[in-house]
Amino acid sequence: MGGFGLSKLNNILKQDTFVKMREFVVECCELMNDESIVKKEFLPNHEDKIKNRLVFEYLRSYVVREKTGYADIKLAFDAEVSQNYDHMTDTTNARLDIKVTSEDTLTFHEKYYTIECKRLDGRSHLNKEYVNQGVARFVSANAKYSSGYGKNLMLGFIVRNIDMKKNAEKIDIIQNAELVNEIEEGMSFIEEKANTYCIYKANYLSPFGEVELQHLFYNFSLAIE
Repeated sequence: MGGFGLSKLNNILKQDTFVKMREFVVECCELMNDESIVKKEFLPNHEDKIKNRLVFEYLRSYVVREKTGYADIKLAFDAEVSQNYDHMTDTTNARLDIKVTSEDTLTFHEKYYTIECKRLDGRSHLNKEYVNQGVARFVSANAKYSSGYGKNLMLGFIVRNIDMKKNAEKIDIIQNAELVNEIEEGMSFIEEKANTYCIYKANYLSPFGEVELQHLFYNFSLAIE
């Protein structure tokens, strides 16, 4: 394939896969939010329980894939997957909130996406946790999450009705202070749906090389019990 090259084509295809994955996550968040309210099966204000419902009732459901128009998406979503096996101790030192694998993973085990989930309520405590216990896991000197594609997703569960854009600015200030050696380019806006979600991206340096994290903030405030 001449000068264009297979590697460049593969990069474009991976970009498309990531965008499709992110869009499917948004669709599942929207469906979970709406059904939780309509059925009065409200979400606990608990990170793992929100994540588990999202994974097991929506992201892994073929019925949901058909309903949302993603029946052809060839991705698997698994929760709480062990990471970083140590041969000397037969232990692992990390767990991925959500591991997203594709056909690539069958051949190259390091080729997968990670979705790291965190609750957000607009207050400084959870904003700092989002950075220090979320973003830092991908990019700090002691990073525990590798990035086989150089791109992953942070998913912020908004559990209180806040100005999501202003809160994204607060998080950007925190990460620029806490990860001063890792930030390459701060938050830049991608898209939003008013009062529902907004998406940003930022670029970082990590022990594994350059990493792009996209930040999806989804408003679940009306669905929280």
